[in-house]
Amino acid sequence: MKYTVNIDSVINDILKKNIGIGPALEKRCYERPHTRWPWYQPILELYDGLLPVDNWNAGPFLARLLLNESAIYPSPLYQLLFKSFVAAEGKFIRNYIPQNSHEERLTGHLVSELENGLFILHDSFEETAASIYGKPVPLNFYYADLSSNNQEKHTGADLGFLFYVNLPDLPKHIRIAAIQAKKAGSSSAVIDAEQLDTISRVYGDEAYYMFYDMSDRLSPMIRKAQDIEEGQGEATSGKTFSYGRNRINQGTPLSMFLVFEMLLASKKENNTFMNIWDAKYKLLNPTYERRRSDGKEVRPSKVLAVSIGAFGDNDDLQDIGDLFRGEFPRD
Repeated sequence: MKYTVNIDSVINDILKKNIGIGPALEKRCYERPHTRWPWYQPILELYDGLLPVDNWNAGPFLARLLLNESAIYPSPLYQLLFKSFVAAEGKFIRNYIPQNSHEERLTGHLVSELENGLFILHDSFEETAASIYGKPVPLNFYYADLSSNNQEKHTGADLGFLFYVNLPDLPKHIRIAAIQAKKAGSSSAVIDAEQLDTISRVYGDEAYYMFYDMSDRLSPMIRKAQDIEEGQGEATSGKTFSYGRNRINQGTPLSMFLVFEMLLASKKENNTFMNIWDAKYKLLNPTYERRRSDGKEVRPSKVLAVSIGAFGDNDDLQDIGDLFRGEFPRD
């Protein structure tokens, strides 16, 4: 397979430096040694059957299996995307985490790396897809920065994902995720109680937190906002509370979340939209509790939209960017 940049070389460098996916899985396996992966069945078989929970290098072992074993995935296209996301988060950790910027800037850097990784992958992905299906299967993506033009004061969540998947041999599905980003130190992260309550109430199962590891250089870890609510301690002065690293490390590395939760979630009918415009509306204009108590709208300040496969006749789209260009042009 051809890449503009050798993604496998980037990944090998990430694994060699022990940053990103390997140590993140190591921490997760330590914190949740008996917890099943709530995803596609081959992952359950991989984790429960092939991975000893007392393996001293369980994280790197599992990471290499995910990167190299194509039988885990229902299509080789998902493995290509996983490699792209692993490389992107690894480059983000290596280049930007040491700068210790604030969360908004870190999120911008992260999305730029994810977008660049998809750009690098694009031609190889479409060549591989055409060889599998005998017809074009496009990969398109669009990064909309909604915080530009002085709109920061109207934003609630930091990042939104919108994934549209329409492959010939798999069920069509559309997923969104609204994500609040937080920096995590060696022992904990600080959570704003009202912010957590708002994003959980507005987005429900589609609300998540993403924790930037500022000490061990792990992958950004994803946790459901509802899980954080259930495990939160007593808020300090009723406004903030500490969320421990042991709970953060029980989350999911971002690269795995994007593939196994966003792209392979077709069985989760309650989290799948029938129409891409409905998905966009829910992400940008939640249907209830649109404003926080301080008057700010609850909407992501940045959105990365990704489409795999052609749009249907009822979608009224030629390109995923058409969802946003009128409101948030980049050209």
